[in-house]
Amino acid sequence: RELQHWIAAITGKVPALLAEPSKGDARKIFLGRAFADSFSEDLKALQGSDGFAVRTKGKNIYVFGDHPRGTCFGVHALLERNTDIIWPRPNPGFSAIFSQTPNLSLDDANFLSRPAFRDRYISGEKDVAFYDWQGRNGLNSPWALHRGNNYLAWLRGAQLGYSGSYMFWLGDAREKDEKVLPLIDGKRVNNVWRQPCYTYQGTVDAIVATFRNLLETLPGREIEYLHPTIADNWTVCGCADCMAPIVLPNGETLTADSSNASKEAQFFSTRNFLMLNRVAETLKKDYPKLRLRTHAYIFTAEPPRVPVDSAIIPEFAAYPTQNLRYPIL
Repeated sequence: RELQHWIAAITGKVPALLAEPSKGDARKIFLGRAFADSFSEDLKALQGSDGFAVRTKGKNIYVFGDHPRGTCFGVHALLERNTDIIWPRPNPGFSAIFSQTPNLSLDDANFLSRPAFRDRYISGEKDVAFYDWQGRNGLNSPWALHRGNNYLAWLRGAQLGYSGSYMFWLGDAREKDEKVLPLIDGKRVNNVWRQPCYTYQGTVDAIVATFRNLLETLPGREIEYLHPTIADNWTVCGCADCMAPIVLPNGETLTADSSNASKEAQFFSTRNFLMLNRVAETLKKDYPKLRLRTHAYIFTAEPPRVPVDSAIIPEFAAYPTQNLRYPIL
């Protein structure tokens, strides 16, 4: 429908949209992987990505990707290469600029594109117009399912997943097992705006259990990401195990003199990623393609002293939280 809409807008003629190819001799555009069996080399090159290929065979055109999102991106690339269309703003009243012409030849229809970056998005509004704009410009912005299943955002290329802080993902363990909670000033604190106890195995078990449940909540759709991250502050658990020295892979020992993460950023960044590594190691046994996004943010912006599991994608968030407490100069 996206291709049909823009061809009609540009030419003034509405092309037929069919579930199966017509038997006539008219030029056809085949959309989707189901019609791409004869392009095995392209499918191999696109495997595991949301890239796309546009190919001409005879007088017909084929647009496809290894992922359905790739087909959508390929449609927009086909239009961009053969018209002067651009999608400048996420605004329904100013969504596209193009010249009208009664004839559209689609001569440039033989190319392939595999994105260099798996995730490509801009944070902003959560309305459909914003996702329309991003999808038309080749971005695959995430849609967090705890806000509901936005089918229109998914059609425009949004990745489906879940996002939230660690304490949120502990679920009912926060009420049933106080050891998952951080020890702050001698007390276990049940507050979503805190970090969990990093070293308690029950913390990992609770987060994994919540994620396993979420991964089964959308039959027929792929959950592409989970986004567990620290809460928006420096407060961390000061229990004996979380404060214990960390023996690093090279044999060195990392220590902390304070449970104040603003003073011991690398220590608690390392604690954070040690815990998240355990979550990733457990989940990827059953979900090998799953990726865990997390913020490299506040104290976790400091690189940890341990390797980060390959299933984890740190997202650097250059947000100067320390400026709220300390002078800039």
